[in-house]
Amino acid sequence: MKTPLFPCLIGLSLLLMISCIVVKPEGGIPSYQTPYAPYSDLATELERNLGELYNYSKAQLAEPTSSDRRLLENLNQLWQDSKDLRRYLRFYPSNENRADPLINRMLYQAEEIDRGFRYQSSFRMFRREWDDSYSILKGIANFMIGEVVEWLTEEADHLYTKLKEMTPEKTPQEIEVIDNLYQFWSQSRDIDLYLGATYFNKTRLLQMINRLQYRAERTDRQFHLLPYYSSLEEGWEQCLALTERLTDKAERIYGYRRPYAPPEEKEKEKKVANIKPVGYVDIATAEEVAGWAFDEDAGTEPIEVHIYIDDKHTATLTANLRRDDLVGKVNKLKDPLHGFRWTAPALSPGRHTVKVYAINVPPGDNILIGTKVIIIPPQKD
Repeated sequence: MKTPLFPCLIGLSLLLMISCIVVKPEGGIPSYQTPYAPYSDLATELERNLGELYNYSKAQLAEPTSSDRRLLENLNQLWQDSKDLRRYLRFYPSNENRADPLINRMLYQAEEIDRGFRYQSSFRMFRREWDDSYSILKGIANFMIGEVVEWLTEEADHLYTKLKEMTPEKTPQEIEVIDNLYQFWSQSRDIDLYLGATYFNKTRLLQMINRLQYRAERTDRQFHLLPYYSSLEEGWEQCLALTERLTDKAERIYGYRRPYAPPEEKEKEKKVANIKPVGYVDIATAEEVAGWAFDEDAGTEPIEVHIYIDDKHTATLTANLRRDDLVGKVNKLKDPLHGFRWTAPALSPGRHTVKVYAINVPPGDNILIGTKVIIIPPQKD
């Protein structure tokens, strides 16, 4: 009995339409779900190679020992898992919660198999074929992580460029944030490059991800202190979300554990605690801004004060004017030369917000010591 041609064509068309749906999974990365994705091609090759290796090695072992049989069982299980992996990767990353743990199990199983091909004499003749399959498996795992790292590197680079353009005259606080953001971008780029290295090592990769996560946490604390953080928030939150996505995938695929302070960072944290500066804005009018600022870490040396008007850096002062009224009233302040006074420029009519920051010595979190609102009345005709 012949099957009608027209219904078959309709069914084939529907299958092609379904296989080419574009989805945007959690995390915002669009992916064409087709059987021709790189993941699926690699998984198909892995399945074929493992099947041929298992059948050929089984046929060549006339009298296998118990160790040989155990290695064959593990190899067969890896082959069967590769079939499931191929099906999962057909529509990756929408079902990454299945594919990632499977890759994790296969990698650990492959490590045990690799020792067998390396040390069991009856399997050494198949070592080259096994190395090819093992490389494909590790390549699939790195592809899964690499797509997130590549996107993260692009976002961090864009944010770094934007921040530099916004701060032509950089304050010490801004310089520190820019430096940390550059380190964050540089570390994400290094991970992206390392994933394609021929000398790839899982332990080294996890150390690099650990440092990236730790750098993200430090940079996040500093970012929130910028007066104009709201204009950068969307880009930085995207970077944090991608960093979290990267660590989640590393945890599922490579058994990554949440970050601890790397040894070199711990050494930095052993330094004496940085005491925050103090100060106050006594006057803020359309004509002048005045007050005082003092940092115990600086001793008798005056510190800098930065003035922002409407979130724009307007002036940098040195708080070195005489303020006899502070001596004996401010803790640890022993000399009176810590006052400042600034003549304000002509402001346009309307509401203006003045913010004054005391600059930390040594570099650290700069402290907002005063926020004042100035209202300039409209000019009369």
